[in-house]
Amino acid sequence: MLWQKIKSGLKAGRVFLRDLFSKIFLEATGETKSNQFRFLFLSSSFAILFFIVFILVGKNPLSLLIPFTLYDLPSRDGRTNVTLYVSDGKTNLLKSKRKVLLADNDLKKNLNIIVGELSQPPYEDLIDSTEENVFPKKLPDLRSPIIAFWLLDSDKKLIIDLNEESIQKEISSIKIKLEVNEDSLYDKQNREEEAVEKKKIEELQSARVKVLNTALSALEKTIFENFSTIETIEFRLNGYSKDFAGLEYKLTEVKKRN
Repeated sequence: MLWQKIKSGLKAGRVFLRDLFSKIFLEATGETKSNQFRFLFLSSSFAILFFIVFILVGKNPLSLLIPFTLYDLPSRDGRTNVTLYVSDGKTNLLKSKRKVLLADNDLKKNLNIIVGELSQPPYEDLIDSTEENVFPKKLPDLRSPIIAFWLLDSDKKLIIDLNEESIQKEISSIKIKLEVNEDSLYDKQNREEEAVEKKKIEELQSARVKVLNTALSALEKTIFENFSTIETIEFRLNGYSKDFAGLEYKLTEVKKRN
């Protein structure tokens, strides 16, 4: 029974296609002229092409019925242009521009975001420099050493509390390439290995402290540049006003806006 229905369906399909091709042939040779057939043939051809195109591009043709779904509208960029100070690999600071997604009306959260951005690679920043071949360097991440931000006097005074152990841990991860000169080669050849190793450790610590000095200077300038309400910045080390050993940047001094 089912096979007979299939056979009758196939037979009806063959008859339909035969009649269709026959009509197309007669219209093409000019033997018959039927405007109704031409209209149906062309409209059905366009409809088939229409659906084929949508299938090939992976779109739903029914999306035409919903406004603004055929084309993707550009999303609004909620990032803000901020000014960051980055290192040139030496002791100089370069002013750079970067788009950052800040929090609305949350000064402490924005301070933490800015501190995090200072430690990001600045290779795609717009550097404000008159010199050619400037290659800014990545600064150490100061987010983990920062214990807390304190905002006083209607957000005019900022106190940054730092953890001394976290600072030492962060700068210890900085890779420093020491220059090998004739004196150091002479030391290796004529002094005991323990003395040479001690001198190397001291040189590494001194170089890393210089990087920390640059990072804190960049942090100070960046905060004053982007937060107009802050007039002074003070630092604390484990809750106390004291300096970090070997650091030229004085944590005990009150930093004022220029």
